[in-house]
Amino acid sequence: MFELIDVNRDGRVVWDEAWVFVTTRFNAADADRSGGLSLEEFAALRMRQGDAPGPRPEYAQRMEQMRGMMFRGLDADRNGQVTLVEIRPMVEARFRALDANGDNAVSRDEVPQRGPHQHRGPRPGGPDAPPTPPAR
Repeated sequence: MFELIDVNRDGRVVWDEAWVFVTTRFNAADADRSGGLSLEEFAALRMRQGDAPGPRPEYAQRMEQMRGMMFRGLDADRNGQVTLVEIRPMVEARFRALDANGDNAVSRDEVPQRGPHQHRGPRPGGPDAPPTPPAR
C-alpha cells in the first residue's frame, strides 16, 4: 500500500500524495457520482486490497458493525452520505499520528507493521478475549 501512495518513490509520503490517494479511492467508490458515499459505497471503499484474505466468517458481523459506526461518525451532517469534506479531518489526523518525527511526511519506518503471527481479530482484553484469571 505504501508504494501506491508514494507516487514519486522517494520513500516518504507527504500530505499531497496521501490526499490524492484518498480522493482517487473515494471517487472510484462513488458509484453514482453523487459526491458522497452511501454506506454501501463506503463499504466498497473499505474493502480489502488485491488478494488480501477477507475476514474470517466469525468476524464478518463485527466488521460490519464497526463499518457502520465509522460511517456514522464521519457523516457529520447526518444525511446518510459521507463526503470528502467530512472524511478529510480523520485522514489529516491519521496522517499526523503516523508522522512520528513531525517532518510532515510519513516514511516506511513510521508505518506500523503487522508481523506474520498477527491478524485482525479480537484484541487482548477485548470483548472476545478469554477471561483473565484472578490474581493470586
